[in-house]
Amino acid sequence: MFYEKSADETGHLLFTKYSEENWHPYESIPHFHGSIEIYLCISGRYTVTINGVTHKLSPGDIAFVDRFVPHTSGVCDEDEPATVYVVVASSTYLDGIKWLESSTLLPVTVYKKGYERIEELVAWAYNIKDEMNEDMRCGFVTLLLGMMHDHCGYTQRVSEKSAGVLIEVIRYIDDHYNEKIDLDTLSRLFGYEKTYLSRSFNKFFGMNLREYVNRRRVLAFQRIRRADKDIPILKVAEMCGFDSPNTYYRAMEKYSEQKHNF
Repeated sequence: MFYEKSADETGHLLFTKYSEENWHPYESIPHFHGSIEIYLCISGRYTVTINGVTHKLSPGDIAFVDRFVPHTSGVCDEDEPATVYVVVASSTYLDGIKWLESSTLLPVTVYKKGYERIEELVAWAYNIKDEMNEDMRCGFVTLLLGMMHDHCGYTQRVSEKSAGVLIEVIRYIDDHYNEKIDLDTLSRLFGYEKTYLSRSFNKFFGMNLREYVNRRRVLAFQRIRRADKDIPILKVAEMCGFDSPNTYYRAMEKYSEQKHNF
């Protein structure tokens, strides 16, 4: 699982439409970010896994991914492309929506009255996305979430005490993955006892710290190699924080099958 840093940039608002013309027959890497993510299934079937629970969307279904919730998505049937709108909105557009502070939308809403209007709004915004000014973008997110609040159902938000510091830990790792990173270093930097930090990390992200760091380094290795294949492999491994060839080879053997889909 990876922290998708680009989704948390100020003013990030992504509109995507998957259809037969630009179909992607694979699952994304499990990831999370501080933005919300919304899926509207228009036709076909589409799979969204939210916090470890897999949902198969049918036409008219809406999936909502809250901030910092692990998720991934992909196809149900490679031979039957679906049409799906995806909206990703950063905290820039969420801060003024007061009900989101105490409530969250349901992960999946099966077709209900009002869906047509939500679909019309998203289709309209998608078609003019390159022409929208900042006021329009902010108004769109507020209106979309308001309509979903009324039609899709919501529940009280349950806060995770350690979530805030763990997000900061992930951000630190993403900025310093090419340096030495261990529990001693993170415990000292963030002021948490090592055992507590380790237990909380495992619970929140579903993997231990070493695994996350090695996955992050492998992803960085793949990106650098795609950009410049002339750099020697072991030099790239060193640039990504692997302290020995053996550590690099073990990590690549275990994690190199992960697909880059950010």
